[in-house]
Amino acid sequence: MKRAPAIVVAALAAAACNAPGGERAGADGASDGGVPPSPGWVCEGGNPQRTRSSRLAGPSRPRLAWTAPEVHALRIAPDGALYLASTDAVLSLDPLGVPRWRAELRAQHLALAPDGTVLILVLAGISGDNQYELELLALEGATGGVKWRAPFLDPSLPGQLVADEVGVYLIGGERLLVWSPGGVERWRSDGAISLALGRDHAVLTTDWAGGLTSREPASGQVRWTRLASDRLPWGPPAVGPDGTVHSMRGGALRALSPDDGRELAAAPIDGLGDPMGELAIGVDGSRFVNVGDDYWAFHPDGRPQFHLHGLRFHQGAVVGGDGTQYLAGAPVPLGDPDQRLANVIALSPGGTTRFAVADAAPQWPPQQAIGPGGLLYQVLESGLRVYGP
Repeated sequence: MKRAPAIVVAALAAAACNAPGGERAGADGASDGGVPPSPGWVCEGGNPQRTRSSRLAGPSRPRLAWTAPEVHALRIAPDGALYLASTDAVLSLDPLGVPRWRAELRAQHLALAPDGTVLILVLAGISGDNQYELELLALEGATGGVKWRAPFLDPSLPGQLVADEVGVYLIGGERLLVWSPGGVERWRSDGAISLALGRDHAVLTTDWAGGLTSREPASGQVRWTRLASDRLPWGPPAVGPDGTVHSMRGGALRALSPDDGRELAAAPIDGLGDPMGELAIGVDGSRFVNVGDDYWAFHPDGRPQFHLHGLRFHQGAVVGGDGTQYLAGAPVPLGDPDQRLANVIALSPGGTTRFAVADAAPQWPPQQAIGPGGLLYQVLESGLRVYGP
């Protein structure tokens, strides 16, 4: 078995040794047992609720801890273990950076299940009718051994892979595919384009027709649907800490009841025309919206907090447990279009700049994740960059 790249192993070990006491407390408690266990960063959007947030605090200063080339995806388990997808393999390293296993697989997507299973999507080939031959693999988190595999065909490459205690969910090019935790296919739904998992494991999807639907996880039976009656589609959903469903539509950020989909509140956003912007929800319920050149923040009760304009962010925020928001792709200093773009910008809960870093090209689309020890992970086309603590 080949060893994991030395630069990754050495850098991970150094980061673990330099971390101030392991975890740093977020807004909801202290370290040494006062903080709830880290939820990890287990899928796109951070968690199945797609909040793009963590209970852990990120870095407080712009220190580049280490880099690793040829990494295109990263997931963090609740215990701090890392899973990296490189150009030709999937690597597993324990929280101290010691390599556990390496699988010679080219993963298109990577996600972690609550029981530690590592889920990867592999492109096997192209069929005679020009469909992608894909295979969903479930690997043992500790060893990398194959637990089960599920081959299928799709006319385009899937875009989102999520798992929880009751199922595995994959958004394909034209459908949602659902498996049991053991790899038995349960149901499919045509037309789904975005996904979040809600209270009682509800499967929340938007579709090509612009609707927003909640379904039973085991059967796919519809619980409720909000249609785009005026041709204004629903944006990708996210689920707040109280189970409320949040989505952008018709010039507002809207809050919906998880029970029946009725609208509970709407926060107007001036000039919002694109519902496909990025939405993040902090651990306290604060909401952060990035669309085009504008960035809005709202208090947990929906009151406006601040608005920044003309920033050209490449991606929406990821939010630490202390309310710090980390973004990529805005001019430095903020609001000055003649300055170069920063690949990391940290904003305080009130919207002031805590620090900005312009040490790498902020390529589109960056992936960001917050991990234990006050670290921020950023995956660019050039590889992985880690900041903090």
